[in-house]
Amino acid sequence: MTVPRRRAVCALLTGLLCLPLAACTESSGLTGGDGPEPAPAASPTQSDELQAPESLDAARSQPVADPVYPGRGEPYLDTLHYHLDLDWDVTTTTLNGTATITFGVTETRERITFDLDESLEVTIAVLDGTEVETRRAGDTLTVTTGQELSPLAEHSLAVSYEGVPEPTDFPGSRTDIPGLGWTTMADGSVWTMQEPFGAFTWYPVNDQPGDKAYYDATITSNGGFTNVFNGAVVETETDGDTTTTSWHLEEPAASYLVTIAIGDYEAVADEGPDGLSMTYWLEPESAAPLKYLEEAPDMLVYLEDLLGPYPFQTAGLVVVPAASAMETQETTTIGDSLFLADDVRVRGVLLHEYAHQWLGNTVTPDNWHDLWLNEGLTMYVQLMWEDSVGLSDFDVTIGEWSARDQADRVAYGPPGGFRPDEFASINVYHSGAVMLHHIREVVGDDAFFETLRAWPQQNVNASVDRDDFVEFWSEGTGTELGPFVDAWLTSRMTPTSGP
Repeated sequence: MTVPRRRAVCALLTGLLCLPLAACTESSGLTGGDGPEPAPAASPTQSDELQAPESLDAARSQPVADPVYPGRGEPYLDTLHYHLDLDWDVTTTTLNGTATITFGVTETRERITFDLDESLEVTIAVLDGTEVETRRAGDTLTVTTGQELSPLAEHSLAVSYEGVPEPTDFPGSRTDIPGLGWTTMADGSVWTMQEPFGAFTWYPVNDQPGDKAYYDATITSNGGFTNVFNGAVVETETDGDTTTTSWHLEEPAASYLVTIAIGDYEAVADEGPDGLSMTYWLEPESAAPLKYLEEAPDMLVYLEDLLGPYPFQTAGLVVVPAASAMETQETTTIGDSLFLADDVRVRGVLLHEYAHQWLGNTVTPDNWHDLWLNEGLTMYVQLMWEDSVGLSDFDVTIGEWSARDQADRVAYGPPGGFRPDEFASINVYHSGAVMLHHIREVVGDDAFFETLRAWPQQNVNASVDRDDFVEFWSEGTGTELGPFVDAWLTSRMTPTSGP
């Protein structure tokens, strides 16, 4: 998620930082069109039919009860693959969906629970080929299995549902995020951002960060709209003003990293490092983003040099009518109003969201107290890049963040123990980055950058927590970091001693 503006000192900042500008790099040769050539299905048969990968091992998780938002997600439930079949009527703003979920359990169960917004009515649920009973209580869906589910088995649950989706409240004070999940505009177009939760507003899901799953989606809409999802297009069919698009996401993702956008879009194709396919989904004749998107391939080159090879099969973004940005996997979601900001903020946001593909998406926190694992590391990378292209002075900026650290802890809580009503406030961004800088000063550049690069490369598709970070970084740098990291992340006062 993009860094919030600091409300208390907004007069001192222009965009993200009050810093000099620098020109964009050379054009990357963007090409427009009605859409990209469909990518082949990633199944072993290369068929046009969507199906789960032969092996779901990369999606196997050990979810935990989230300490910040315990009402979301179930720690015994390990979802492995979602096949979403969604039919959106732009006139009635009604969603008809069927979610086919491959899952396992970590303990013997006779009932299982998913998150699903109460505005969506379940019409039928079928478990392993047999219709089963369901019960609703608020935003939860409980399935009576009719059998004893064993931790050793995989199961398939198909849930059909319909209704008029509504966004849910954001648990924070940021003004750039009015709501989470499925958001419908006046013309029937749709967009989503859903961190820390909100996927439950449009499909049944284990809506917590520690449960990654593969995704395939078939999206149908009328009104001449285009359907956008994560990953690669498999197939598109159009009949009059109705379009059906099939999408495939090659690697597992946490639910908060899933996106959908339905609207008047055109695809602009680009190419990243080593021939990486990049697609930007923009409104027709949308000129504002294009001058910034020319720099995107160069951003990925910088990030690969720092963090290792890009971890996924495609890259790009979709521009939506919003004020924030979200690192949704492979297809980043960017609010259109951000492109009206100054160059420093726009370029910083783009780099930030692309960096999350390594730091947050391939390696993901398994609970929300460890949001700093996403935002602190990414903020530090963003600041190094801004310094490298002349947008900011690294030493001056890290000094400013350090000076404000105590005030941020008072306002929002410690970076590893923020208040539940202050999700994604400035403390997890800046304080997390300052902690990394203290580690770098002690261990030296060689050990620091070797460990930073190894972190996403050796934790592909992993869900991790603070203990994992401490163990990995202590071993990588040859320095015991546990006491310092624990104190920095949990203290209400800025620690005065380093590692």
